[in-house]
Amino acid sequence: MNNGQQSIFQPVKPTIVFVSNGITPYGTHYLERISAELPEFTLRTIYSYQFSMGHWNVKLPSAINAIIFGEGEDVTNLGGLISIRDSFKRYQQIVTEIKTLSPVAVIILGYGNLAHFLTIKWCHKNSIQCLLSADSNILGDNNTGIKA
Repeated sequence: MNNGQQSIFQPVKPTIVFVSNGITPYGTHYLERISAELPEFTLRTIYSYQFSMGHWNVKLPSAINAIIFGEGEDVTNLGGLISIRDSFKRYQQIVTEIKTLSPVAVIILGYGNLAHFLTIKWCHKNSIQCLLSADSNILGDNNTGIKA
């Protein structure tokens, strides 16, 4: 401002949206660290389900700005034809939320979910930068043969 006064308008920080299967302590720590290390961005987190890889009692830090779809639901219980319909509904919820946030990028945490796959396709179709992050061997799997 010309007369030494500061503007009351703060520049809007660009938003990055993380989409995760469910709440885990290591995932929450990861997102909290990302938020701390990228202060020039607003971090938003969408949890597709409440539980993933166990029923953790995790307090979500305000820094990750989390929303949980599927309160009380466990991603590991998906299966059968009904889960395809439910996953499509979850995809629609995720996309609706992403549209309201207008992010510069979406980062999908995990790929073993139809809703996440469809979200990646939607981001591509709508020219939103989309990255995939996954840890396929978190359980220390030592697959051999046809599974490897």
